[in-house]
Amino acid sequence: MKKILLLMSVLMIPITMLVAGDYDELMKLVASDRDEGDYFGITISISGDYAIVGADGKDDNAGSAYIFKRDGVSWSQQAKLVAADRALGDRFGSSVSISGDYAIVGAAHEDHDVSGANELHDAGSAYIFKRDGVSWSQQTKLVASDRATSDFFGVSVSISGDYAIVGALFDDDAGSAYIFKRDGVSWSQQTKLVASDRAAMDLFSHSVSISGDYAIVGAYYEDHDVSGASELSNAGAAYIFKRDGDSWSQQAKLVAADRALGDRFGVSVSISGDYAIVGADGKDDDAGSAYIFKRDGVSWSQQTKLVASDRDAGDRFGTSVSISDDYAIVGALFDDDAGSAYIFKRDGVSWSQQTKLVASDRATDDFFGYSVSISGDYAIVGALQENYGAFGSAYIYSVPASDVPLPISLASFGAKVQGGSVELSWKTASETDNAHFLIYRNNEVIASIDGAGTTSEPQSYSFTDNTVVPGVSYTYVLADVDYANEEVRHTDKAVTMVIPENDLPQEFALNANYPNPFNPSTTISYQLSANSQVELSIYDMSGKKVMTLINDNMPAGYHETSWNASDFTSGIYFYRLTAGNFVETKKMVLMK
Repeated sequence: MKKILLLMSVLMIPITMLVAGDYDELMKLVASDRDEGDYFGITISISGDYAIVGADGKDDNAGSAYIFKRDGVSWSQQAKLVAADRALGDRFGSSVSISGDYAIVGAAHEDHDVSGANELHDAGSAYIFKRDGVSWSQQTKLVASDRATSDFFGVSVSISGDYAIVGALFDDDAGSAYIFKRDGVSWSQQTKLVASDRAAMDLFSHSVSISGDYAIVGAYYEDHDVSGASELSNAGAAYIFKRDGDSWSQQAKLVAADRALGDRFGVSVSISGDYAIVGADGKDDDAGSAYIFKRDGVSWSQQTKLVASDRDAGDRFGTSVSISDDYAIVGALFDDDAGSAYIFKRDGVSWSQQTKLVASDRATDDFFGYSVSISGDYAIVGALQENYGAFGSAYIYSVPASDVPLPISLASFGAKVQGGSVELSWKTASETDNAHFLIYRNNEVIASIDGAGTTSEPQSYSFTDNTVVPGVSYTYVLADVDYANEEVRHTDKAVTMVIPENDLPQEFALNANYPNPFNPSTTISYQLSANSQVELSIYDMSGKKVMTLINDNMPAGYHETSWNASDFTSGIYFYRLTAGNFVETKKMVLMK
């Protein structure tokens, strides 16, 4: 018989409608085929314009998940996801995560391997789905290489880029997590993660999160501090793992600075960039708290402790957490018997509560805040028992307009030819405190430049493109990227430049290589009018340096350098000669 999550619901008692402080509740999301006992909203995840909501009670606990897509300020259901081999009691949707065009859904009570055979009760599995246009299809089914009965593989999942992590709560009675890597359309297990001090019933992997080269795993029943001493029952811990090539190793064990008996630190975790957040919903008579950790090199240290401004015993603040850039969201499952969520914002090294979120139609025992997720301009909060009978729902909130950085105002953008190079310069009339610029040349990015870190004062910038070829036309466009990774190209100020064939630096006279075309060798000659530091390098068509022929101080006079390209394939190459402050680039053709 399948194990199921029992959630007791009572008659909903309407209370005075509350709104979400400075945040706007954009929409309430429900499934197109919602039904009693679906537990829609038990798990949620948001990334860019897409959100996924799990409903693991759907269809007699077979489970499903739903993809929602943003169009302007509206969110609509784009797809319903189910496993290709779904069965009653699988609890598909018990965990979900979305990143870009990929989504992962856990089914902790699923019994079969990838082939649909080798039944092991509650071994668990997870499923990867891929978006193609407006369609989502199952790409693969994941199971652990050492799967066993009652592992509950899939109890937690997270996906980021080409990597996914899946928790197996009761593997070896202690818990473990598995990293999978994508190669084309295939996903394969890369490694198995366990705590360095693992012990039975730590509940390692009850929560997991992955971001770039880092993963965090919560173990909220772990008892010991970082040194393995100071035993406090169910104080909890979280573990950071770092990727190096194809290997993952434990980088740190995190515990709260004020750890205490029954804190349940690690019941929820999230990681983004150099920051991690860990929930401890048992702290201080179940009032709950959450902790922000910051990475410095290979070390992680507690930066702050978050608590609700109106905290009260039994709120379970920290049941769910999510962090993205400078924002964090924390769920408080039993606040006011209905549930709430809190948004925190970082300013330097400080985090402060920005607002408290509640549903516009909140009611007792909604379990609002059981799940939370935040990404860019939007936050989503799950209320798995909303509507008497545990139909469930989720709520989308937007960042306040006052907190959304204004687009960069570009005052000017220009270019000039100087010594065989193109010098670009631009000035902003205003910009955000996290401005970031991209320079496009003929629709390809050639430079990425951080802003000056100001919110009001105009700033001037410059960049020199040394990889240009005389006689070729180049169109340059400046783009700025805001905090949500949304890019704006200033095409109205684009400039087009052509380097004259006779625009040679005065410091040296450069003769064309001979022969050209060549096979397999050519000779490059140049005349220096003074002693100069010279670099002569070869580049392929993509701009990648493939050979350095000279990098030395050369005397005045005539010089010849030969390049034997017998190990290179036919094609167009460029050589670039730098002498002092001047640069010249020319094209040559290898024909075999």
